[in-house]
Amino acid sequence: KNRQISDMGFYMIYLLLFLIMMKSFGVCYEITESVIKDLVDFMKVLMPTYLLATAVSAYRTSAVVYYEGFLLLVYYLQKIVSALLLPGIRCYILISMLGYLGTEEIFSKGREGLRKLILWGLKAIIGVGAGMQMIQGMISPAIDEMKQSMLSKGISSLGNIGNVAQNVTDVILGSGVLLKNGIGAVAAVMIVTMCLVPVVEVACYGLFYQVLAAVAEPISDKRLTGLIAQTGDGIGLLVKTLFTVCALFLLTIAIVCVTTGGIG
Repeated sequence: KNRQISDMGFYMIYLLLFLIMMKSFGVCYEITESVIKDLVDFMKVLMPTYLLATAVSAYRTSAVVYYEGFLLLVYYLQKIVSALLLPGIRCYILISMLGYLGTEEIFSKGREGLRKLILWGLKAIIGVGAGMQMIQGMISPAIDEMKQSMLSKGISSLGNIGNVAQNVTDVILGSGVLLKNGIGAVAAVMIVTMCLVPVVEVACYGLFYQVLAAVAEPISDKRLTGLIAQTGDGIGLLVKTLFTVCALFLLTIAIVCVTTGGIG
């Protein structure tokens, strides 16, 4: 009888803690989902303007190629993050919480496997996204620079008039590069600003639960501390997802800026 009362008390406390953890995780999940959506919408508005400035700075081929690559990147990013990674993190949290209902932890292998898949997915997003942009950056700017070099030589062959025209052309193209880099710098600052507060806020939730689990471990049931710790770990995955998306967009801007930095 005493054992039954003890088990009933444990499950009542566990259920209450479960609801609190799910509520906290839900708040962090909504923040992450909202910020990622805002970042994608911001990049959809930014990139046409940014790549138009790239085209003005004599990198027309690069602008077209980068824009097509960006559309492809955003399409698959939305599919992978919204349809796979974020629901996967939610499943990870649910499996983790259900795993501590028994006297011993269950679903541990499945939980760890799912966690590894999520982390691999985040690494794949950075690797494939950055790699695709870098490959584009090695080819299309070289084509533009070759075209610009041929044009410059043709203008220079016209004598004094050609020299004047060349100087005017260099000023215009240099202004285009300056405009492009200025837009890129402002965009990078805005992306960091959009991500900074949400990342810190969500990270504080995760850190709080990790510290709480560590403090409660000597005096609490290991299943309860495990529940708290796994909630913190799940929130940590949300932070990594948000950081990955932010880093990918910053890399995209940086690669375009660096690979189209000259005027031929």
